[in-house]
Amino acid sequence: MAGLNIRENDSGKHRGKRTITKRGRASLRSLAYQLALMAVVHNRELRDIYTQLTERTNRPLCKKQALVAVSVRMLRIMFALAKNQTMYRPERAAYNSLVVA
Repeated sequence: MAGLNIRENDSGKHRGKRTITKRGRASLRSLAYQLALMAVVHNRELRDIYTQLTERTNRPLCKKQALVAVSVRMLRIMFALAKNQTMYRPERAAYNSLVVA
């Protein structure tokens, strides 16, 4: 419903950029982006995901792209919490590759 799914702009031999579709609700996208801004500041697990996306060696994302990726992650977490009627568990939000021994 937010329109944050990825769309490729390809045609024949042309390989275009991947962008979000923006076919959903603009107000929901805006709210999710603002929530991602605050989550990166206050939530350690989502901050780690943001840092990993911006600092990875293979195709790092720019800051705004990483915030959109975090907002997608947050929407998926919120949907799963509402669907399963469970409480938020921070250890499940983190990437498996971020777990430090």
